[in-house]
Amino acid sequence: MTLAFTRHSDEDMQAAAAATDAHVASHPRVAQEIEDCWWAFHELEDVPPFTTDTWGSGNLTPIVEAENEVKTSITLVRFGLYKQAMTSLRSALELGLLAVYWDADDRAYADIREWLRGAQHTPMNKEVKRRLSSIPGVARYVERDPEFFGRVQGLFNGLGGYVHTRGLKHAARGIVKITNVPTFSAEPFDTWAKALHEVTRTVLAVHLLKYPLALQYTPLTDKFGMDRPMGYFVTPRTRDRFRSILTEEARDILQELSDADDDAVARAKWVNDQPDLTPEEHMEQLEQAEKEDIRHRGFENWDRDRAALYEAMPYEPTEEDLRSIVERRERLRAWAEQEGVLTFEDARETYRRSQEASGTKKD
Repeated sequence: MTLAFTRHSDEDMQAAAAATDAHVASHPRVAQEIEDCWWAFHELEDVPPFTTDTWGSGNLTPIVEAENEVKTSITLVRFGLYKQAMTSLRSALELGLLAVYWDADDRAYADIREWLRGAQHTPMNKEVKRRLSSIPGVARYVERDPEFFGRVQGLFNGLGGYVHTRGLKHAARGIVKITNVPTFSAEPFDTWAKALHEVTRTVLAVHLLKYPLALQYTPLTDKFGMDRPMGYFVTPRTRDRFRSILTEEARDILQELSDADDDAVARAKWVNDQPDLTPEEHMEQLEQAEKEDIRHRGFENWDRDRAALYEAMPYEPTEEDLRSIVERRERLRAWAEQEGVLTFEDARETYRRSQEASGTKKD
């Protein structure tokens, strides 16, 4: 059963996607903003503290789901499904705020449990505002920007119009002229892009008010390489992305509040006081990580994916980079041959033998 008459045709979907792609390609600034918004949601998963209490608690579920909603919204808008794309943005906004709501008292690992298992209704906007306002950073920000929650509610109302089809303006037939097939239209696309930006700014601001350390400069790669602390900290690149998304006024206030937070400043100082790793230490970390990957799936699989990754890089490596890549590949191939993990089958068999030798093989 193909359901051919009950769904949009693949040809129409592909045509809408092609037209959207062409529009995005001709507007690189908008394309970059969309990409930055998704990355911001993704990188917010690194901001809450990571502790023995939060491990496996599901405390990150709201922000992970918010990221998924943003990706779904981007996918829907690419196919010309604007009403549905706006509906997903509304979910992303709600989930993004809930991520901080549940952690207002630093107890998301416990407070979120009933909601996670579906035994508790999602809090109403009024309750979310009340609890967010109890966070010291949010309270201080609202003193400087009294209209903040009014704008948040306005954003909810605007996006809610698409969820509840509030009149023709928010209906599929009112958004584009042709509603029986997916089609690209520049005006609703631009409306969606602006809404995505506003949703991201709102969710980002609330996170940065709860976790001000994310606006401090913490050169994690220089200090720790791949063995970075989990939670709390973000890389300078992520910090710069966060700052670039915010309005100038919001960015200045948020940075001022972060700089006045003694805990955030002290943790950032601890990172900056660490010695820089040497190039040799960076390379040793990288090769150890790659060896672990090869142990699990074999050198050939690792090498294939590595080649695809370098092929997709947006810049050309230097001759020195290329020489280093080739030399590392040859070292790892020789190591894999010695360890008996050249292919996936080799790796699986080597693992089986190691389990038998240690007496831990399971039936």
